[in-house]
Amino acid sequence: MAGKKKDDNSRQAEQNLNKGRKKKQHSPASHDFPVIGIGASAGGLEALTNLFEKMSSETGAAFVVVQHLAPTKDSAMPELLGRRTQMSVRQISDNISIEPNTVYIIPPEKNMTILDGTLHLLEQVELKSGVHHPIDFFFRSLAKDRGPGAIGVILSGTGTDGTDGARAIKAELGLVIAQDPEEAKYDGMPQSVIDSGLSDYVLPTADIPEQIIRYIRHIPDVTKPVDGQPDGLFRVLPRIVALIREETGNDFSTYKESTLLRRIKRRMAINQITEPSQYVRFLQQNRQEVMVLFKELLINVTSFFRDKEAFEALKKVLRERLGEKTSDEEIRAWVLGCATGE
Repeated sequence: MAGKKKDDNSRQAEQNLNKGRKKKQHSPASHDFPVIGIGASAGGLEALTNLFEKMSSETGAAFVVVQHLAPTKDSAMPELLGRRTQMSVRQISDNISIEPNTVYIIPPEKNMTILDGTLHLLEQVELKSGVHHPIDFFFRSLAKDRGPGAIGVILSGTGTDGTDGARAIKAELGLVIAQDPEEAKYDGMPQSVIDSGLSDYVLPTADIPEQIIRYIRHIPDVTKPVDGQPDGLFRVLPRIVALIREETGNDFSTYKESTLLRRIKRRMAINQITEPSQYVRFLQQNRQEVMVLFKELLINVTSFFRDKEAFEALKKVLRERLGEKTSDEEIRAWVLGCATGE
């Protein structure tokens, strides 16, 4: 009996271990903790200290600060921010796995990417323009790694770094917050994001923490499968499409249904609305929300070759056609609806 009990315990332990392994294989974007990427440049220290003074130390999220830093000296940022928060503050070393309730800070002269919850540092290579965009670089990988759990915050700074990265976060259903340009010491970076129509919120730094916490609570509403209940999104979708058409003249009735539903769920989460019928009423009462939803449905996704099957089919046809082509024959190609010119 003792031997049988031992075998049963061993089997149970193995089953528990396998469950843990299966759990780890899931996409981090679908179930792991959120990651907040914070981009800052000139005037960013003041904005960062104001933000972390108000930020709870128990959000369950990780914070990654990407700031334009002078290459000639070590960053004092970990020590400075460590005085303003109870969270652990660490300067990033290569190949570091992130943990919740921790602040990570990029070292000078580095680009950074995140893959499966691990941060990787890259040397900044020489560019013809001479302008590096480390915030864009990180935000793009963050969008892919965390999906709706990616949150991008753009603080004080000159230039446009962060705008392309914000577009990638929005394309993966994440959240984008810009510091109020009236408060920012240098308004170039936040104003660029605002002018591009990518900011979900424009807030003073003291109000950003509360908005992040509210959104984190609603991330499960964005990621969970669309329900098939009578009052679910499927039922109210025609009414939402009709409201958009009435307001803008654009008909989305032939759009891919899953894309429409994902975008609507995201707007519901941002507005902290859980019932689809309630969101329809909200749209009826708020013309501005109809326009915001309309713009969200038109966000450019710049990965031109994402439809691999279509391009494989095109490659096969072109190979055959080019093989039959005579030397004096001309072949022309048109690409329709390619917004970014790729």
